[in-house]
Amino acid sequence: MPKLRSNDNGPTNEEHDVGGDTIGDLQRYMEGNDSLQDPIAKTRMMITLCFAYIPDFTTNVFPYNHWMFGNMKRVHKPSRALLQKEIQRRELMFTGYKGRPIQKLLKILAGDQLKLPSVDMDYLQRIHLEYKTTCENMVRNKRSYKKHTVETTTPTTSIAAVTPRNTTDDRLRLIEAFLSDQAKTKRLAMQACFSRRHDSNLHNSAAMAEDDYFETVSTVFNDETWVPKLTSLPNLHPDLADARVLPLKQHRTNKAKVQEQYNIMTKHLHAMVVEWEQSGNGGQQRVDDAPDWGRFDSDLVVDGDDRKNFLPASTRNNNMSYLLYFWHKLDEEGCLQQTLVKLPDRIKTASDQTSLVGTLTTKRHKTSDRKPAASIDSLARTVNERVGLADCRTGQEEFHIESEKNRRTGQEESHIGLEDNRRRTGQEERRIGLEEDRRAGQEEHHARSIGLEERRIGLEELRLHNDMIKFQLELAEKILELEREMDGFDGPPNSLYEKLNKAKRKYEQLLDSSEGRMR
Repeated sequence: MPKLRSNDNGPTNEEHDVGGDTIGDLQRYMEGNDSLQDPIAKTRMMITLCFAYIPDFTTNVFPYNHWMFGNMKRVHKPSRALLQKEIQRRELMFTGYKGRPIQKLLKILAGDQLKLPSVDMDYLQRIHLEYKTTCENMVRNKRSYKKHTVETTTPTTSIAAVTPRNTTDDRLRLIEAFLSDQAKTKRLAMQACFSRRHDSNLHNSAAMAEDDYFETVSTVFNDETWVPKLTSLPNLHPDLADARVLPLKQHRTNKAKVQEQYNIMTKHLHAMVVEWEQSGNGGQQRVDDAPDWGRFDSDLVVDGDDRKNFLPASTRNNNMSYLLYFWHKLDEEGCLQQTLVKLPDRIKTASDQTSLVGTLTTKRHKTSDRKPAASIDSLARTVNERVGLADCRTGQEEFHIESEKNRRTGQEESHIGLEDNRRRTGQEERRIGLEEDRRAGQEEHHARSIGLEERRIGLEELRLHNDMIKFQLELAEKILELEREMDGFDGPPNSLYEKLNKAKRKYEQLLDSSEGRMR
């Protein structure tokens, strides 16, 4: 920080006349050769002072928020340490400012009456304008593939540009370029080179066709007028749920990078398909040679489309959902096996199209060691004999291979069908067992409920019977008392008294029996 000072009358700094111009301490610090501060530190100090002294200053606008300055995000923010030093320099009578947020420190500086001296304020505004203009020129020049340093009139302020990153949308656009109409034409030409096995320049022709294909893909990708559309696939991955366009952004590519990305994506996708098929969530563990290997069929899967669970883990970025989109597009175009290095039968060793490439040699001979060339007729007869013998052997081998292949395929299909039936039978048995357990539990609960209700009704009836007996017993006792008190009773008192006592004893026995049942 420059050692600026302030007094009671306002901030002042040491001014020096150089060639008739007044230079403040801030300018001497920024442009002095004796400073040990690096250019990035000086740039950050300039941005921090702009936040402190220029009203409504922000770096969330163009050109500071451009992708070219992604590595300067920390530099384009105010520094807490520099703000604390500025508070100390201005001798603000405030305690406890250390550890406070940056916004609080900016409010403290904004509320102070002492401002930066006019000569330093003019210099700060001037170098900020030059710095901003330089950044805008960098964006216009679009020098995005090489690091460079931009110097303002302040020779110590520098910025390094950064190569744009390859985002997920860029990879999705590359996948669309792989399967574009222009690239398909070159891809068919490349396949035609592999099918022409009688061509002695097979390797050179295939290499040239492959270069043309990747060159076409890079040209399509870099074309600003070509804007593909992303298909909405919500069941495949959440990142692919929304349909959107894929315009050309800052990233550019070339033939070498396209080929590198193609090899990486096909390698990851092949591992995903193999793991998906072997897990049983795909087509019930189909063999690699099956014509529908790797194809998604909703009738064969068990738990829906769960291919996102087989994405590879990456140390740089775990979001590799573009591989699922690549899988979907290749499956849709019907070229999944061929793309994942599953060669068609016509270019395998069992093909009936015999190649002469294997008979060629790359060994160089000296002129003196060469033998005399045979005549054209003898050479033609030799070639025809070799080709006929090779065709015969190739036909026999092809017949045996096809028979063995059909036998193994039949065994595997029967084994797969048996395993599928066993799995479905086990699932059905488990479902029936759970249903029976549930029904048995419901019946047991219902039986217990009925028994409790019957017992409750019986207890209520016993209580009513006891109440009736108690009432009759009390009535008999009242009659006996009345009989004792009555005078001049004409009937045989002994007989009536005995009957009442007998009834009383009967009611007492009934009461004891009822209470015993209730217990």
